[in-house]
Amino acid sequence: MQNSQTLLSVTNVAGVPLASVNEVLDRAVLELMASGIAATTRRTYMAGLRYWVAWYRLRSASLPWMDGPGLPATLRAIQQFIIDHCLRYLADENGGLSEQLAYALPEDVDRELVDRGLKQNLGYLSYANVRQRLIGLQYVHRLMGLDDSDLRSHEVRALLRAVLRIENESDAIRQMRAEEDDKKDVNQRGRLRPLCYSEMKAMLATCDDSLVGLRDRALLMVGWASGGRRRSEICWLSVEDLRPHPRGYEFLLTHSKTNQDGRHTGAPKPIYDENAKALDRWLKAANITSGRIFRSLHQGRIGSSISGDGIRRIIRRRVELAGLEGRFSTHSLRIGWVTEAGRRSLPIDQGMDLTGHRSVQTYLHYKRATDTARNPGANLLDDDGME
Repeated sequence: MQNSQTLLSVTNVAGVPLASVNEVLDRAVLELMASGIAATTRRTYMAGLRYWVAWYRLRSASLPWMDGPGLPATLRAIQQFIIDHCLRYLADENGGLSEQLAYALPEDVDRELVDRGLKQNLGYLSYANVRQRLIGLQYVHRLMGLDDSDLRSHEVRALLRAVLRIENESDAIRQMRAEEDDKKDVNQRGRLRPLCYSEMKAMLATCDDSLVGLRDRALLMVGWASGGRRRSEICWLSVEDLRPHPRGYEFLLTHSKTNQDGRHTGAPKPIYDENAKALDRWLKAANITSGRIFRSLHQGRIGSSISGDGIRRIIRRRVELAGLEGRFSTHSLRIGWVTEAGRRSLPIDQGMDLTGHRSVQTYLHYKRATDTARNPGANLLDDDGME
């Protein structure tokens, strides 16, 4: 595989014939250093240029119209860059906009950019991230004497405004970002407590047979027992996602943080036995036959959906009513399920099927330490453990 710095042929930059993008980058580095800008800004601009070069080359393999050198950046290429990296609502069959969010970057290109260290994580980029990359690219164009008019065009500004508007208005995006905040707690050991079996039982005991109690019980049971769902996955779960099963229901994740365009559904997630009964009781009481399963409740009125903040308030209220001590959040469902699965010696591959993790390392990162007394390794020398 060629290095991303030597991918595009360029014949002339700022009047100087150059053989490769590697030389373009070398020239840009010298000019940026000579310009006297801050070192951190210089690194950001150069990283953006390297990213643009690699993205353009990888995308040109599937888009025949991208047959130019990539520099200077053309309007069509800039628009493709924004569409590839930013979330948008897909059109529905009636010509309107659906609730499904998607971005256009192909999975193989996305993974290649991550593998090369040019992109931190798989998935879409925020408006601020994309705008910063384009500003850096524009600055480099000016230093190198390239035409940057397309980067400053009305069309690009209008497209970026649309991206910003979607981010500001989209509850789904806010939920995904809130999950990132929750994950910061996961990375700080000891701060966030898991909701394991005993904690879940205590919380469920606080749920009565009122409409609120029925909803909260079903939400907690489905969210935990199906593999420790993220809050956005709970928010987006709909009646149409459910498939009958002899033990209740199963569903495929058609929307999640790592599956924003529905390309990967993974293994079916279970809602069995008592969990299915709890769900049925809520659906019947709320007379929900289609649309979102879990919904807001306000003075007896049932909303059309529930927000991520709404789920967080439910969990915190039930934690308080159950008298649990420590810091909990919606992500406690996920780390609690993984921790409980480890305590019960559930094979890692089976656990990952339900959580949806693709990396063993990430899956195990969610597992909290088990009490030494409950660790089977503490009894390996007992008589009943010897042959």
